[in-house]
Amino acid sequence: MLLAVLLCCLAAAMGPPPAAASPPALDCDAAAVMDRTTGRFLYLWHADRRLPMASTTKIMTAKAALDSGVDLEQVVRIGVLDLRWDESSVGLKEGQRLRVEQLLQALLVASANDAARALAVAVDGSEAAFVERMNRTARLLDLSDTHFANAHGMDAPGHYTTARDLTRLAAVALADERFAQYVALTSVRLPKADGGMLRVRTTDSFLRANRSWVYGVKTGYTDKAESCLVSAGCYEGEHIIVTVLGSPDPQTRDRMALRLYQYGRSLYRTWSSPRAGSPLVRLAVPYARTPLKLTLGEAFSVELPPGAAVTKTVTAPPVATLPVASAAALGEVAYAVDGQQRGRRVLLAERAIPVASWETRLRYRLWDTWSGGDEREGLLQRTWHKAGEVFRDIGGWFGRLF
Repeated sequence: MLLAVLLCCLAAAMGPPPAAASPPALDCDAAAVMDRTTGRFLYLWHADRRLPMASTTKIMTAKAALDSGVDLEQVVRIGVLDLRWDESSVGLKEGQRLRVEQLLQALLVASANDAARALAVAVDGSEAAFVERMNRTARLLDLSDTHFANAHGMDAPGHYTTARDLTRLAAVALADERFAQYVALTSVRLPKADGGMLRVRTTDSFLRANRSWVYGVKTGYTDKAESCLVSAGCYEGEHIIVTVLGSPDPQTRDRMALRLYQYGRSLYRTWSSPRAGSPLVRLAVPYARTPLKLTLGEAFSVELPPGAAVTKTVTAPPVATLPVASAAALGEVAYAVDGQQRGRRVLLAERAIPVASWETRLRYRLWDTWSGGDEREGLLQRTWHKAGEVFRDIGGWFGRLF
């Protein structure tokens, strides 16, 4: 059956959006809030300021490693590790063997710098070569205000990002189900150098405190960067990413993150379709002059971030196939927000229509011949018009004669 598809762009909001709360007072150097579903930023605070990023670096470390195609089951022999006394680690020792997946878990859950260095060498032979890979990835993602000097995040010249870039990076990284699985873990068990297993818990205190709706992503701290957090969660039904850079301590950082989730969510507004039963499309009906209306089976509503638009695509046959039962499903309408589908609703026949009888078909044919249908003038109608013109001419001639 040939389908007729109608694409229609709808207004993002009916009138002005409801008033949102005022932006929160923030105790940090920079922040960003993104609607993850559309990629639209909800709020930016000094978001283009280049800042040190601490261990939020490891978002790119993990993405670059995963994108390299390295086998997650590959066993890595740990080489010489030269860590500073204040670097976070899981105590990896030279000669110890771990799988790549275990190194990724140590990297993203325990924020282990020794795992970052070992992973870099396993993928590219040296940390320097791996850092080149990280910077190539940043360029491909158009993170123009981000540059990496190492794979672990310790303060170094030329190692910086912005709240905007880091949020965009997190959104891309979360699209990889493997990455999303690792950053959602609250703890992980890793092999110890002397045998046995070591259980380490996530450094993300905000994730631990809000486990019911937060599912990542990464913390960071250095003297220059101070406390940093990139967090992703489904807050009151909406997937939001919050980035906080340069907060004085983890407790303040977590409070800032929650405020940003709350403020970001307050900016959404509800868009609603017409109510159930509203006609959306008309179908031609064989042997009938009255079209068949298809009505919306169920209303649809969605929460929109600022600036987002709803698009609907209606799919239905151009001509009804008889017989039609009342409330028969004859089409559907798909709703999308910024091009991403968010819901579908069925379209129902407004009334029942039986198969046309021979009398109905005959009457329709006669009417069609007389009226000429919708676009052409019928033979009998043209004849009638011509006869009228002749009689008017005759009448005028007799009037002049007498």
